[in-house]
Amino acid sequence: MAVHEPRLRFARYADDAVVHCSTVQDAQRIEEVLKKRFERCGLELHPVKSKIVCCKAHRPWMAYPVSKFEFMGYELRLRIAVTREG
Repeated sequence: MAVHEPRLRFARYADDAVVHCSTVQDAQRIEEVLKKRFERCGLELHPVKSKIVCCKAHRPWMAYPVSKFEFMGYELRLRIAVTREG
């Protein structure tokens, strides 16, 4: 990832990984790239665990079917916080 996709942030733990993308198009592209790379190695992405998720951090109005996921026992999702200004 550091060589071929240096601008994308990537987290890996054992056989799980998360790739942080800025757009859905980037996420779809990297998903295809990873599928092809895994196939060349005789592997495949897990059909249930491998998915594109939009946590909507800066776009709470955006409609996307999957908006949370679990990684290393933590659920990652959009969380609303109240500031001092309300």
